Amino acid sequence: MLCGTVNSFLIWHLTGGRDHVTDHTNAARMLLMNLSTRQWDPELLDLFEIPSRILPRIVPTTGTLGEARFGRTSLPITCSIGDQQSASVGLGCMEKGDLTLNYGTGGFVLLNTGKRLGSRPGLLSSIAWSSAKEIAFLLEGTVNSVGSVLEWLRSDLKMFENMEALSRLCRSSRHRVLAIPTLTGLGAPYWREDLPMHFANIQRQTKPADLIRSVVEGIAFQMEDILETMKLTRGSRSRRIRAGGGIARVDELIQFQADLLQRPIERPAMVEATCLGAACLAGLGLGLWSSPHQIQCLGRKRKIFQPRASQQLMRQHYRQWKRLLQQVMQ
Repeated sequence: MLCGTVNSFLIWHLTGGRDHVTDHTNAARMLLMNLSTRQWDPELLDLFEIPSRILPRIVPTTGTLGEARFGRTSLPITCSIGDQQSASVGLGCMEKGDLTLNYGTGGFVLLNTGKRLGSRPGLLSSIAWSSAKEIAFLLEGTVNSVGSVLEWLRSDLKMFENMEALSRLCRSSRHRVLAIPTLTGLGAPYWREDLPMHFANIQRQTKPADLIRSVVEGIAFQMEDILETMKLTRGSRSRRIRAGGGIARVDELIQFQADLLQRPIERPAMVEATCLGAACLAGLGLGLWSSPHQIQCLGRKRKIFQPRASQQLMRQHYRQWKRLLQQVMQ
């Protein structure tokens, strides 16, 4: 009997049972790998009574992982990497200080901490990517509901038809409502599954557009909350900030996030970057590029969202939202 992650299952079958391996990023998600040694942790294996012989061999995310067989044809497998890490690479965030804001079904904030393994209560420590010669760690925070809560507004409550209508309604809103969009619970740094959706400051003049904008801004506030936690970590100042994921196409969301951060946010033309990141690392493993710096320099059109609102105004909005969150969490 063998046990592993989904990628190890796929590699096993692609190689005809020759290679039972998993990479650093996927092994870390099993919560049995020691991040310092990058090997299965003996104490954890003993605790859960898991024999090490059934687990896959842990290898870097890029390199020689095996050879896939298709009849008489064989192809080298040169990359295996987790979803969020791959998206971060696809957005060009491969170096220390690079910050990825990924807006998909859920939201993810990934800060590349370079060769230093960082940690912070409420956040996840993991590996961003690795090769035989290099490794980069990350801090990660999760927003549970992003695309899922917008889809709920669209399909269940019939508040808008598509992303174009969503943007238009956000722009038309004239009354500020506050929202805690915890459709599937509150993620980092609190990890509370018991908190329901919450709206505040609903009045007679409140329109559907106001509720929609409050949810969009509530997503950005949750991202900011994670970033506030990251700021308390020594050496966590971000070098560049890039946004990706399907919901990153909503200009109003990224603009509000840039206003909150008081930093420019870059949005590449290709926001669905997971497959691109895996392909780039596969090319690195094949030797098509000599370093990750060349991957970052690949031509990609970007839109840059510069802060427009004043820092004083945005801090006021954030403090109001934070007070509401604290009340809801009591």
